[in-house]
Formats: sequence, structure tokens, C-alpha cells
Amino acid sequence: MIKKIKYMLVAGLLIFLTGCWDSNDIDELSIVLGMGIDKSENDKEPIRYTSQIARSVSNSDYVSDQLPFENVSLTGNAIHEIIRDLSLELAHPIFAQHIKVIILNESIAQENRMSDLLNQVLRDNVSRLSPTVYITSGKAQSILEVSRNEDIPSSYIEGIKGNRARTMGLVQEMGVGDVAGKLSSNSSFLLQNIDVIDGKIKMNGAGVIKGHEQKLIGFLNKEEVEGIN
Repeated sequence: MIKKIKYMLVAGLLIFLTGCWDSNDIDELSIVLGMGIDKSENDKEPIRYTSQIARSVSNSDYVSDQLPFENVSLTGNAIHEIIRDLSLELAHPIFAQHIKVIILNESIAQENRMSDLLNQVLRDNVSRLSPTVYITSGKAQSILEVSRNEDIPSSYIEGIKGNRARTMGLVQEMGVGDVAGKLSSNSSFLLQNIDVIDGKIKMNGAGVIKGHEQKLIGFLNKEEVEGIN
């Protein structure tokens, strides 16, 4: 009887030694760190979606003088459709749990409801609700192309928000979950505006989102943001 119990215990322990059977090595994932949404110039495919994907330094194809990230842009009618199309050209599965920033272009935010633009992230059971949402009067794609000291732009942008304790020119950061809460209550709110000025990424005022319409209705400059704070 004792011997039978021992065999059962050993068999039970083997279950916990199987590891993550469905896991993927980090080299086999397209890790998305940031996303930008612009208005395209194609009326039939009005949305331009840009994914910022981290390059793995352990990948045999990686060259030391390459940037540590790659931006992939596609156009389409809806975000979820574009992401499906994106999966057809990436070498590895998309991994969205590490998205840090979502940047919305002025035109796309004026013409589309915020809930529609963020719907894919809100409904995705893999993506987190923590990515910070930004607005820009320029192109979101252009911001994600600015590299400074070989930093990945998405990570660099996230670092800037940590300076809020040292300046009155930054508004309270808004994660996707925070934005969803404001939208559900029809409350108006501010999104930090971000631009490329003199070739550098810079926080520059804020965009005003009208709660009932869920759209961008205008901008506040740096001095006005300081006054609100």
C-alpha cells in the first residue's frame, strides 16, 4: 500500500515538471512596445496603424549598427483588420503585453470616437490596460521613428512622463483603462500632447477630449496646462 502511494505521489509530481508547454522563446515573438494611429491618405483605407517592435539582440540576423526596434505600418478600415493583416507579414507571432504607449494623430482623433480607436486594446484579452495614451498634432508614425541615443522611442517617451513631479507642463498620465473609465462616464479629459520639435521628441501641451462626443476638440498650450495644474 505504501509503495502504491509513493508511485502515485511521483506520478503527481511529474505534472508540475512539464513546464510551460505552450510557451515561446523571446526570439520567436514580435514584441510590440508602441503603436501609432494616423489618418492615411487613402480614403478606402483611412487608418494607418504603426507597430513598434523590439529587435532581439540574440537573433542571428541582428546587426550591431541596426536600431533596436523596427516600425511596421499598414493601412486599413479598422484596427483589428490591420493587425490581422500584420500577422501575415511578421516572422513571429505578435506579443502585445509590453505595449508602453499608444499615440493618436490629431486628425484621426477628431474624426473618430476614442472608444473605436482603442476598441482593439480594450477587448483584447492579452493586452494590458496600462499603456499610456498620447495625442499628437503631427504624425504618430513620425514620433515612433525618432531615435535618441539608440533608445527605443516608446521606452524613451515613457521615461519622460516620470518628470511630472519636476514640471507643471505635463498633465496627469492617462492609461487605456483610465481613458475607458472617462469615456464610460461621458467625462471630458486631457491627453498629453507629444510632438517632434527640432528632431527631438517633446511633450507640448495637451489635447482636450470631449466626453460626450469622445473626440478631440482642441489643444491647450504649455502655459495653459501649467495654469490648470
